[in-house]
Amino acid sequence: MPNGISGLDLARYARRRWQDLKIILMSGYVRETDSRTGTLSDLVFLEKPFRRAQLAETLASAFDDSSG
Repeated sequence: MPNGISGLDLARYARRRWQDLKIILMSGYVRETDSRTGTLSDLVFLEKPFRRAQLAETLASAFDDSSG
């Protein structure tokens, strides 16, 4: 990411501005990211590498109206 900002930092910034924003984080280091999420417990993680079916399931889960 540019200027040394991490995806997690960007997600935190975006969530402060738009509380209802749907966020999916993709990383090859989900275990490390998961321990640093703090207040963003409702984020959806997609661990790399992933298959198309996993991406489709993750997108459907993130945008499911019944989840909030």
